[in-house]
Amino acid sequence: MGPETDSFAVGDAKKDRFRYFILVNTMGKIITFDHNKLLRNQSPMNKPIIEPMEFLKYVSENIFDELKDVRSALLCFDRGNFKMLKEIISGRSVRGLSCSSRLSGNNILICGNMGIGAPAAVDLLEQLVAAGIRRVISIGTAGALHDGLDTGDLVLCTGAFPDEGTSGHYFKEPGMTGPSSDLVHETAHFLDYKGIVFKNGKSWTTDAPFRETLEKLQHFTRLGADVVEMEASALYHVASYRNIDLISLFVIGDSIAGGTWKPAFNDPKVRNGLAETSLRLVEFLET
Repeated sequence: MGPETDSFAVGDAKKDRFRYFILVNTMGKIITFDHNKLLRNQSPMNKPIIEPMEFLKYVSENIFDELKDVRSALLCFDRGNFKMLKEIISGRSVRGLSCSSRLSGNNILICGNMGIGAPAAVDLLEQLVAAGIRRVISIGTAGALHDGLDTGDLVLCTGAFPDEGTSGHYFKEPGMTGPSSDLVHETAHFLDYKGIVFKNGKSWTTDAPFRETLEKLQHFTRLGADVVEMEASALYHVASYRNIDLISLFVIGDSIAGGTWKPAFNDPKVRNGLAETSLRLVEFLET
């Protein structure tokens, strides 16, 4: 794996799942942050004008009835992978969400075609939370930042450094955040039980894939990032803000290690890795 930095680990998660973090702002300054003092100013001026539940009621009167027994969702950021899941898993579509969907017979909501990047991911996540979803897993591809990861490797994201703008609308000083410890342990145990090999790793979440520079590559690898992608830090921040369980996993589909781009999105190891892992994650969410 990439460089290890103990100071960036989540604090005593067993006591308080999202309470203490060591954070890094965009200038690389290390700060401590108490999530009991979140951006939760209750003054009228800080209240959102549009609430997610209000939006859902506007676009679909029936969506709350359709999802009344649904508590878990899988977000698929790879279009081909989502298409495969729809062909294999029987179920029906749910109208009204900002995505295509498949609701399985076991009440697992599988979402795809929601777009890519932090704003699209968070837009959908807010809708899911408003509809009653409390446990979310996301899966997609990510780029390796060093030679310790190979094409097709599965990475369980234990932390994400924000280089995106969405998290700042929820936290005054967004920094590295991560998944709930219980969901990490449960997911890792299930993958081990199913014989699926994975590596723990941290992510650099960017809004601008065509601005992944050598300077940023070196900066985020020094902080301890192993991969780069476009959603995880925002998903983790909003999951923390909304107090739900969420974890992100990636299959390595390309690499910018050493400053050279090596794409491999269509490699059978990537396609098969996404398919096998996604099917197992649906099975895990059914438990």
